[in-house]
Amino acid sequence: MPALRVSNEFGSESQHLVGAFSLTNVCAVFFNSSRTLHHVQFVSLDGMRAFIHGFSERQWRFHRLALVRPAEKADANVLDRCEWRSRALALHMSANHFYHQSFHAIPAYAGLHHTMGANATLLPLVGTYAGDWFDGSVTSARFWEFTVRALTTESPEGLTSMLRQLLWSPCTCFEQVVGDVSSYSWAGQQERYVAMASEWRLATLQSAGVLASRSSGLPVARDALYLARVTGSRVVTNEAELVMGINESGRVQRVVMERLTLTEQMRRLASTRMLVGVHGQALALMFFMPWDTQTTAVLEIIPQPNEQAWHFSKDLPDMGRSLGMAYEQHIAQPVCGGQ
Repeated sequence: MPALRVSNEFGSESQHLVGAFSLTNVCAVFFNSSRTLHHVQFVSLDGMRAFIHGFSERQWRFHRLALVRPAEKADANVLDRCEWRSRALALHMSANHFYHQSFHAIPAYAGLHHTMGANATLLPLVGTYAGDWFDGSVTSARFWEFTVRALTTESPEGLTSMLRQLLWSPCTCFEQVVGDVSSYSWAGQQERYVAMASEWRLATLQSAGVLASRSSGLPVARDALYLARVTGSRVVTNEAELVMGINESGRVQRVVMERLTLTEQMRRLASTRMLVGVHGQALALMFFMPWDTQTTAVLEIIPQPNEQAWHFSKDLPDMGRSLGMAYEQHIAQPVCGGQ
């Protein structure tokens, strides 16, 4: 089946869509660029021309996520063979990274959960720096699952299958696409964003089956959780001494997160009052700790930062403290091999 033409044309008559938006009678075609796989372009059967701009947490500004172009005569043969579906919900896919995706999952849930229906397709609007973010495996779809879990109870395997079918199809048409690419930031309007994060957390845990219902609640969290690293450049060499020190304040569980499913990771965090780990994206899962009902704390171990890395060492503390957590950092000294 031939593919629809991908256009980079600009027009003075184009609309510019940010935040919440809606499209009707459009067909989605996914394509690859030099930087990123599975960008999307919409072909409008209503003659619409627009740019969709999403918030970039990397550049702290809005940038172009997708283009909407009018259908052309040359598209007719392809469009006649595209699958038609009733509705899609469009969400920003920035990177295979829990920290980065938290900027998009939370506002997307706030804007889209009231429109989610049984037949809605979940559609990624892929950012410029997402790279090779999906290879068809359940593992590579974990970050997409993190982004959409609050909106669906579909299994990880089901989400992966549906994503694979959508991205690798020549085109898929929708009667309506409802999207939300709003920004989320703990730097301002803190009360509003904390309320959004709490709602998203509860919805995610319920959809994942960790929480039976919003009203049922979780057991009182008592354990400390230590996120161990067994590979890479940030392995703690005196781990036994570290775990012994944590044990002085309560029972500690040692866990290697990449060996668990996302649901299992959520379950561990939901019953954890203290989180300890080396700087990395797994600490962004602190969102699933019971910070909105109990006293919680995070201890982040960071390698001796250089001038370039110091900025990034502030991201996670800002996130945790905005949620009311006690957040401390311990600067570790590197040993032979950079560990």
